[in-house]
Amino acid sequence: MTEEVIKNLPGVLGRHLCTMKKASYDESNAEYMSDSSLKVINFDKIPAEYLHGKGWANMPKRTF
Repeated sequence: MTEEVIKNLPGVLGRHLCTMKKASYDESNAEYMSDSSLKVINFDKIPAEYLHGKGWANMPKRTF
C-alpha cells in the first residue's frame, strides 16, 4: 500500500494498519503465515471496533 493511499484512509481503516506478518498471525498454532513487512489493513479487527462504537456485546447474525 502506498503512503498516499494510507494517508487518505478513513479513520477506522487507518487505525488497523499493520504488517502482513502481524495480520497473518495464527493464534491457534502460534505461528505467522507470512513474513512480509508490507503494510495492510487487518480487516479482522474492524467488526470489533464497529461493535464497540454501537455499544453492542455481540455482532448481529444474519438469518437466511
